[in-house]
Amino acid sequence: MLAAGKQRPKEVGAWVKSGRGVDPNIKNIKVFCQQWWLWYHELQLECRKAVGGCLQRVAPPNDEWTELRKGTINGMYSLLASLGWWMNAANGAKQCQDDVSLALSDVAWVLESMVRLGTSKSASPEAEERVSKRARAV
Repeated sequence: MLAAGKQRPKEVGAWVKSGRGVDPNIKNIKVFCQQWWLWYHELQLECRKAVGGCLQRVAPPNDEWTELRKGTINGMYSLLASLGWWMNAANGAKQCQDDVSLALSDVAWVLESMVRLGTSKSASPEAEERVSKRARAV
């Protein structure tokens, strides 16, 4: 599961606890926005964190995306779902829409970076051997 951390918005925790059945109602969009960014910062690699709280678009040299590179419903899915709630709650509020757009842009960059990293890595010798054995068996 993505680290709950001290900063994860309470709506995310409630949604997970409820079995992810019903999207939460965000009562205070400004508080949610602040908590979401604090949580997202907690999940980031140190190489992305800059003085002043901004995130740099610096991809790691190797596969270090441990917290974010979780493809289960407890991983990136929770982060993406929370962005959807935020977009719905921000409807009509210019500042909130700008904040969620910035978040979407950064999450898209992270996903693209992870995909590039994943496709550029060569398969391990063990993985290549398994593929080779399967090809011979067919």
